[in-house]
Amino acid sequence: MKTMQLSIIALVFLSLFYSCTKDSSVTANNIIIASTGKNTVLGKNSDVGIANESSKEKKPLLIPSDDNYEVNVNTPVTVSFTATDGESLAPVTCGRVFIYQLKNDVWVEVASNDAATATYTFTPTIVGECAYKFKAAFAPGGGTLNCRGSYAGVDFTTQPEICVNVTSPCVTEFTIGENVVAQPMGNGIYEFTITYTLTSPTAVTGVKFQGGATAGGNTGHQITDLGNTVVVNANNNNTVVKWEGNLEACTPQTVYFKYTRNFSCPSTNAAVTGNWKASIGEVVLGEIAPLTYSCN
Repeated sequence: MKTMQLSIIALVFLSLFYSCTKDSSVTANNIIIASTGKNTVLGKNSDVGIANESSKEKKPLLIPSDDNYEVNVNTPVTVSFTATDGESLAPVTCGRVFIYQLKNDVWVEVASNDAATATYTFTPTIVGECAYKFKAAFAPGGGTLNCRGSYAGVDFTTQPEICVNVTSPCVTEFTIGENVVAQPMGNGIYEFTITYTLTSPTAVTGVKFQGGATAGGNTGHQITDLGNTVVVNANNNNTVVKWEGNLEACTPQTVYFKYTRNFSCPSTNAAVTGNWKASIGEVVLGEIAPLTYSCN
């Protein structure tokens, strides 16, 4: 009777032992044996998603070189993204960075490079606000140095996308336009209407635009209308006039005046003004050579 009771106790003990160890995981020789009751997964401790479950949530920040790019049409622009650790803010030195461009509502890879930085240079031909859109992604593998589970897999981490705004500027640099109109007055005398047009890509103040109203050596010339200029110096051979003021960005400013002088037709491309220069203090914005006129 005692022998029978001992046997029953032993069976109960063994049953409890096996039931307690059925769903446990055992680690041996750097190998994980994960039993789920249905499947068994084997892998080394360094494998992503097995040894370090928290690594699945760690993603580097992909920081663009500019939040919103403002560029001119037909001018090359470079878009870049740098993978940065979200905690230490140090550049990520493993894995690979990808740059995607939105084309026809589909994100298309246009560039990639080993971390930390990928760049993409292109020349915009479309004008508009947010004419080009980009995103970046990161992969822990594929680079010179794999991240070995330090970061999660490929994932867009720039939200919203980066815009490239493209404008068509009025001018790319300070420009001086010109126009000459001649009206015969009789006896070989002509009245010349001289018009200059100043255009600046940016707003500037304190501009002085000055030059010879006539080509030198024109004895007997006469200013008939100063327009919006004032006389700086006058003599029998030449009169120097100027315009002073401020220029708004992309807003043309005309400078004009009229004068009479003798002019022999049919002269071809004969000079009718002197050299003109636009400046702010000692800084020269632009110059224009003497204007010419042809009777033909």
